[in-house]
Amino acid sequence: GFFAGISVETDYVVIDLNGYTLSQDETFYFQQRFFALIELASMPFIPGQGPSNWGPVITSASHVDIINGELGLTSHHGVHGNNNFYINIDNVNAGNFDVAGMQCNACNHVSITNCVIGPQNQNIPVLGRYAHARAFVPRLKQLMTEHGDEFVTFDEREPVLVSSLVDRLIAQMDMIYHHFINDAQYDDDDEEWIAAKTLFLNPTGWMDGGTSYGVVIGGAGAQVVGIGSRSQGTSDVTLDNLEIFGVGNKLIEKIKFADGDGATRLMFFDAIDWMAVSDQLEDKTTSNYIGDAYTDCIFAVDAVVESWYYLNSLYITQYEEAYVFDGDNDAFVNNVFGTGNIRQPQIGGCGTDIQLHSSKGAIGLRIDGVQQLVASNIYIHDVVNWADLGSQEWCGAYTGLDVGGEDPEIQYGFSGTRSHGMVVDFAQGTLSNIQIANVESWN
Repeated sequence: GFFAGISVETDYVVIDLNGYTLSQDETFYFQQRFFALIELASMPFIPGQGPSNWGPVITSASHVDIINGELGLTSHHGVHGNNNFYINIDNVNAGNFDVAGMQCNACNHVSITNCVIGPQNQNIPVLGRYAHARAFVPRLKQLMTEHGDEFVTFDEREPVLVSSLVDRLIAQMDMIYHHFINDAQYDDDDEEWIAAKTLFLNPTGWMDGGTSYGVVIGGAGAQVVGIGSRSQGTSDVTLDNLEIFGVGNKLIEKIKFADGDGATRLMFFDAIDWMAVSDQLEDKTTSNYIGDAYTDCIFAVDAVVESWYYLNSLYITQYEEAYVFDGDNDAFVNNVFGTGNIRQPQIGGCGTDIQLHSSKGAIGLRIDGVQQLVASNIYIHDVVNWADLGSQEWCGAYTGLDVGGEDPEIQYGFSGTRSHGMVVDFAQGTLSNIQIANVESWN
C-alpha cells in the first residue's frame, strides 16, 4: 500500500480535520508497516536514504496548515516531513502512533501549537521483521516467476525449491495476519505456528525498534542515526502549549556485523540476526545455520539473483555464504564474528536494532540543531523504557555506540535503555515553562 494517508506535494494547502479523526484501518495498519497519516512530501525519505528507492527527486510542501482534529492509529508517524517551509500545526491531537506523533527534518518556519501528542500505541502486534517480510512481497513474486523451479542447498539440509522457501514465508505471514485480524487459532505444537510467532509476533506490544518519540524536529535526513549527527538546515521553530505523554520503548537489541567494506545487511538495510538463525553460539566452532523462513529466502536470493536493482541493499560476504551453504565454521568464527579482543573486529556496531538504527530509547521531545527555537508551555510526562541492558557477551563494556555517527558525549555507554523527557542539542533559542515528570527506565 501507499506510504501515506495524505501526501502533500504542493504549496499553500490547508488540511482542516474539522473535528474528525484520521487513522489507518486496522487491517491496513497491520499490513502497511511504514506509514504516515500526513506526509509533507512526495516520499518519506530524501533521495539516497531509506530502505528502498522512491526516486531521485523529492517534492516538499510549503505553506501548509494542519488544524482542528485527531490523528489516530498509524504504523509510523502522525505527521512527517522533509525539507518543508512554513508548516503550521494547531489544535491537533496525535496518538496511537508506533514511532512518533510528529516529525519534521530540515524544516524551517514551523509552528506546532495547542496540541496533545500521545499516548503511543501500546499494542503493536508484530516485530520489525514483519515489515521487512511485507516489503519483500513484490520481490518474492518475481523470485517465484523467474527462479521458483531452481534448487538451493543449505548446510546439512536436503536441496529445496526456491518456490518452497517462498511459500513457507508467505504461509507464516498469513498465519500471523489471520491470527490477529480474523482470530484464527493454531495448535500450540504446530511447528510452523511456533516459527511464525518467533519470527514475527511482538510479545510485549511496545516498539521493538531502537527509538520511540512524541515529537522530533531535526536536521536534514532521517533521524535514525546518532543524536546530533544530522543537525543542519532547521530554523525558526515555535513549539507552544504542548502536552507530550505516554511514550515507551522496549528495544530488542541486534548486532551490526561488518567487514572492510561496511555493514553486512539484508535487502532492506536490515540486520542479519546470526543469534537467531544459528542453533547455538556458545561454541561457534560447532554452530550450525538453522535459518528461518525470512533469512532462508534472503540467502536464496543471494544464491540465484544477480540484478543489483533487485538486490537493493543486500550485502552478504563470501564467509557468511560459506557458513550458510557449506557449514564452514572457520569462516564463521574467524571472518563473521572474528576473535582477538573484547570488542570483536567483525562486529561493526553494538546497540542497534533489526533495522541497523542507532538506539536512543524513549524520548518525549527531541530537538536537533534547531536555530531560532522558541519552546514554551510544554508538559512532558510518562516516558518509559523497558529494554534490557546491552549484550556485553558480544560487545564487551559499552563506552558508546558505534552504529550511526554517535557522539560519545551524548550517547555514552549503552543508550538503548534510555528515557528522556526532552533532548536538545546543537540548538539556539529559548525554553520557558517546560515541565517534565515521570520519566522512567527499568534497566
